[in-house]
Amino acid sequence: MRLVWRDGREDALTTQTLRDACRSSDALRARIDGRQADLSPDLTIQKVELVGGYALNLAFSDGEDRGIYPWRFLRELADTQIKTESN
Repeated sequence: MRLVWRDGREDALTTQTLRDACRSSDALRARIDGRQADLSPDLTIQKVELVGGYALNLAFSDGEDRGIYPWRFLRELADTQIKTESN
């Protein structure tokens, strides 16, 4: 997913990064139980919806559709992805 920020910065977050960071109750419970999301290379984002003015709701091809991604969280994910890629 490509994001263009107000400050002109552009980031591209991978579907896998976004799905792995999902904070829905189901995704959090799965991580607590030691179950990982299916991060197959075929995973796609099926739908993107604006939640008020503060976040996006993403629906993935694996059925996860309750993750809310506030803008600040998306920026943090992008920062983390940049750091990981530069190492």
